[in-house]
Amino acid sequence: MKHAFIALAASGLLAALSAQQPRPFDLLITNARIVDGTGGPSVNGSVGVRDGRIAGVGRVTGAATRTIDAHGFVLAPGFIDPHSHSDYALLTDGNAESKIRQGVTTEVIGESGSAAPQKPSASRPWSDFAGYFGAIEKSKVSVNLLSYVGLGQVREQVMGNDDRDPTADELAKMTGSCRSSSRSRSRPPPPAASTCHTCVTTATSCAKGWKRPSRSVKARTFRCRCSTSR
Repeated sequence: MKHAFIALAASGLLAALSAQQPRPFDLLITNARIVDGTGGPSVNGSVGVRDGRIAGVGRVTGAATRTIDAHGFVLAPGFIDPHSHSDYALLTDGNAESKIRQGVTTEVIGESGSAAPQKPSASRPWSDFAGYFGAIEKSKVSVNLLSYVGLGQVREQVMGNDDRDPTADELAKMTGSCRSSSRSRSRPPPPAASTCHTCVTTATSCAKGWKRPSRSVKARTFRCRCSTSR
């Protein structure tokens, strides 16, 4: 009876220890010079990744499905390109190697004209951001992608290149277009988040302040730009 109790206790202890063992990392990068982006000095160490998230930084040990020896090279968070023009290039080359190989993992497009809203064409068969991001997903892009909704784009969709103030009806259409773009996050999957900064309340000022996309705009116009991310 005593031996049975000892065996049972040992079995329970092994089970408890096994439960405490962390799962192997999916990826372990060792011997790296880690720069975390906070402005502090770099440190030598490792970074472990599990389930697509960073699970350990610094003196990280443990089993891993894949291990990469950085040989002292810098390991840092991905860079953000805040003014990119990859809107259509990503549709033909989702790998984005020209950016990825420079460490850029997030691109912000739509700064000087956005991929939507627009009138559909043979080469660009979408009219809104839901359609654009749907096309982007088919390209299996390797970068994170965010887009502004350019007010010049909204104006051109409604008024063309007319150099005049919008009518009340045209302004209502532009406001509706901006609202629609800010709601494009409803397209599944993946969910797209959006933020519309005072877009509707200042739409009149924005529309009247922007004559043509090539001209200067009033400073307050920039407050009404909507941001949509995939």
